[in-house]
Amino acid sequence: MNEQIKNWLKTNWFKAGLLIILIICIGCAFYWYGLRPSNIKKSCAIWAIDKAINQYGNYGDSKNYQPDLYDHYFKRCLREKGL
Repeated sequence: MNEQIKNWLKTNWFKAGLLIILIICIGCAFYWYGLRPSNIKKSCAIWAIDKAINQYGNYGDSKNYQPDLYDHYFKRCLREKGL
């Protein structure tokens, strides 16, 4: 079986190379447009909640926050991270 694969690669090296490049490009696109934005949004949401709670905690109950503050910090974080 290994001999068959070696023979196929010798005759079809260009197709195999294109297939590998295509797989790498699809993987990179999936990371850039799928995984990266979702990870950034998760980290920004955590950061924004923490900042909004700390900001609101200075004025009253430390377990609550104003949604406007959260939105401000969340959008700021997204802009800083490039989304």
